[in-house]
Amino acid sequence: MYANAALVDQLCGSDVEISDCSVDVELKNAYAGLINFVRNYGTVVIKNTSVKAKIKIDDIECEVASAGFINALQLEKKSKKTVIEDCYTDVDIRAPHGGLVGFIGTITTLRYGEQVDFSINRCYSTGTIGNTKSWGSASFLHKIYDCEPEINNCYYNASTLLKEDKYALPKTEEEMKHQATFEGWDFENVWAIDEGNGFPYLREAEVEKIYPKLLVNYNGTGECTVDNGVVTIEGGSDKDTIAISGLLGNRCQVKNIVTDHGLKKVKVTGDLEGMQVAGKVGALLVNRGNLGKEGKDFAIVFDADNAVIKVKGEKGNIVKGSKAVGTIIGGDIKGNILCGTRDENGKITTLGTVKKIAALGGNLENGKVVAERVGKVSAKPKGGKGGQIIDFKTETN
Repeated sequence: MYANAALVDQLCGSDVEISDCSVDVELKNAYAGLINFVRNYGTVVIKNTSVKAKIKIDDIECEVASAGFINALQLEKKSKKTVIEDCYTDVDIRAPHGGLVGFIGTITTLRYGEQVDFSINRCYSTGTIGNTKSWGSASFLHKIYDCEPEINNCYYNASTLLKEDKYALPKTEEEMKHQATFEGWDFENVWAIDEGNGFPYLREAEVEKIYPKLLVNYNGTGECTVDNGVVTIEGGSDKDTIAISGLLGNRCQVKNIVTDHGLKKVKVTGDLEGMQVAGKVGALLVNRGNLGKEGKDFAIVFDADNAVIKVKGEKGNIVKGSKAVGTIIGGDIKGNILCGTRDENGKITTLGTVKKIAALGGNLENGKVVAERVGKVSAKPKGGKGGQIIDFKTETN
């Protein structure tokens, strides 16, 4: 029995668009990471889509083909336009037999002898494919029948995808980590890259996320409002305190805390992605969650005076079958923290101090803290989780 694909088994339509889609999945006995079979009767556009997948086929007698993105694409007689652009796959495909392909398996057309409007633009494949000596294996695209699509500025990682492929350009793993390799790609609006450290990835789609309802306990003199994960306090004082959790005291997800003054104490049970406080903060405590957001310019901003930033991972129960399994939830500090103020142009004008930054049961990773002075910075393991400081920097003036 085959799972076929993560998104859909067969996509048959005349006006179809898939965009801003991200798949991260492990599949067993599957044909493709995204879609098994696409049948185009009119116009099909797939763009800004990524697939990270592990696909394992353990049926020894099966000679199935499996591809990271699409297994088979067929253009019917009424098909008008087919476009695949700004997409990538990072797949690990293993099978005893069969053709294994990094991006697309086969492309066929029923418009025999007719010119087709079909292009693949700015895509790449990476990962590993087992059994490269088998029939039909390819690093990017296996076979095209009865049509000649335009394939522009497409690449594959030749350091791990070892099967030579004529449809995309081979690049070493080191070359794939540099923007200059990807000719004609839009790195301002569509793509991003950690130059020299990683492969290109798609920027987040401008789609508003819906945050769950919050339970807010505010003790102060101002007015507190909540709107889709953003908690705003106006007209309070530096003596205000606030505690935020999910309903019934469960973990929550807070997009931002915004104030026009300082706060004596902030406690969040769950994840706190951002915080913009126009004043001093006595203590910031995050329990059973994570603090900050990677890749965001100063997710946490406050003018601090000996502030304590403490993030604590706590045990929770996850039920697997009929058995409750204890696990550490949260505890990481990530992203950038500014203890100071900025002018209207974003330039740092003044800096405050931080007394302590502690991750308990989590890691400090992929970020930095900027302050006049920073005291003790630590990460301690709990329940076998966390305890590492990974590319987290302290900048003082």
